[in-house]
Amino acid sequence: MNEREIDDIRDAANFLRRRNPKMAFKLFSVALSHRPNGSLIRKNYQELKEKLNLKTFVIIGNCQATVVANFIQERAESLVARQVISAHLYKNHDDSLYKSLDEVDFIITQNVDDKFEGINTKEILSRYGNKTVRYLNLFYEGYHPDWCYFPVLNGVRLKSPVGDYHNRTVIETFIEGGSERQAIERYFDIEFNRQSYFSVGERSIAELRNREQEVDIKMTDVIEQGVQDGEMLFHTFNHPSSKLLNIQVGRILEHLKIKYNRRFVNREVLNNLVMRANPMLGLNQKYGKTTHLQQEVDIPNFVHQCYSIYASRPKFIEAYKTKYLNSKKVK
Repeated sequence: MNEREIDDIRDAANFLRRRNPKMAFKLFSVALSHRPNGSLIRKNYQELKEKLNLKTFVIIGNCQATVVANFIQERAESLVARQVISAHLYKNHDDSLYKSLDEVDFIITQNVDDKFEGINTKEILSRYGNKTVRYLNLFYEGYHPDWCYFPVLNGVRLKSPVGDYHNRTVIETFIEGGSERQAIERYFDIEFNRQSYFSVGERSIAELRNREQEVDIKMTDVIEQGVQDGEMLFHTFNHPSSKLLNIQVGRILEHLKIKYNRRFVNREVLNNLVMRANPMLGLNQKYGKTTHLQQEVDIPNFVHQCYSIYASRPKFIEAYKTKYLNSKKVK
């Protein structure tokens, strides 16, 4: 953000200060994040924070972080996000970030790997352990065990007709030399899916339990209960439903001892792609369609397009074999 843009945000905040002081505070907060040494911005920020009895937070995580931050602010009037940091987009660390982290009341973070300089959880805890709360990266493969990402090659992730996600059954049928018709039949076949993916859900729950040993906000119990009740709590294996996010936000706010609205935010936000429940789960009547951008995906056409993509990208196919198939014999 350039200096002119920061000035525009500051001026808009000044204009709104009497009409909508909370919105003015949010704008001063944005301006201060980009101009931490701005004395007039800081003065207005501090005055409004005290007057409105607000608390601020920075949230760190993957694509779920922005949604969690928005839900927190909608359900807790006293909390305002100072900054949302998407770890996968955080490229060049600047120590000025610590100015913001020094000033906020809370840091809410997923467990972030040590390779992310400045924002990794180990460093955040060492600096700000007394005001840091760790929440779980919501991830469960049991509903969609036949979907995956391709390995990244030279910074590029191979895309399918529905974005970054690919269907394992389709990929591996292609690798085996099977026809498009065979891939389609396998995609829908209950017994094939049971034989191929039966244990994935159990392993995924075990992995979640292991991960949440190192976080403050537990969620595996909610996911397990949803699975037992035949309820879909994920749109894709890493895009949780609004219900799951709302429950997680409630637990975060209870942990922070912040008063909040018990009513859920009533909208889905990570549903650009909604995968059908795997046929082996017996949920097809209710959750049997895959939609992309609100349109049902035509599976025969999806398979046809994927076969064309895979035929033209042999290096990605070799990378898939190396990562996922290991010693499995490929015909």
